[in-house]
Amino acid sequence: MNIGNFDRMLKIEQESTTKNTYGEEVIEWVEFESVFAEKYDKVNKESFQANQLTAIVSTVFTIYFIEGLTEKMRLVDIDTDTIYQIEGIKEIGYKEGLQLITYTKDRF
Repeated sequence: MNIGNFDRMLKIEQESTTKNTYGEEVIEWVEFESVFAEKYDKVNKESFQANQLTAIVSTVFTIYFIEGLTEKMRLVDIDTDTIYQIEGIKEIGYKEGLQLITYTKDRF
């Protein structure tokens, strides 16, 4: 398969719920898998959310196929610690690869 230049290392994380000593549910993110990816920044825009200027960056990552990946997971760029929320997943070929449509927000 020749679908890109995989020069980014990402962690794929999923939510895990545990209970603390008071019986309260605590949500934490645990690693599902680490992958190499190709990154393409698609759209940058700014908007006001909760009276704050927010920059939203849409990014597409291309990775090799991973079974069980869902939109409820997130990506973390290992070099920058940037967190990307997954909006959509598109399969490339038949289990050759995946395109992950993501976004990240920065508040000013």
